[in-house]
Amino acid sequence: MNRKLNGAGADHSDQHSTLALRMLLSNAEPAPIAEAVRWTQTAHEQSAAARKQRIAVVAYYMSESRGFAPGHDAEDWLLAQAQVDAEDAGAFEN
Repeated sequence: MNRKLNGAGADHSDQHSTLALRMLLSNAEPAPIAEAVRWTQTAHEQSAAARKQRIAVVAYYMSESRGFAPGHDAEDWLLAQAQVDAEDAGAFEN
């Protein structure tokens, strides 16, 4: 039951339905739920960026504490990630 939105091959009533739908969608304002989803996605992206920044800072200080010895980048990152996650989990327990 594939119908073309351009009206080609559609009967007369389908053309009116398609035209009405196009007019409705072109004049539609963003629905409140769509706005909430957009806000939630933006907040999530910001919190993900903030989390990554916190991990980077903790990893930097871990590397600094060993004199920036090479070869520990991944280890420092994973330990910093675990520390930040533990801190965040503690914040939600209160």
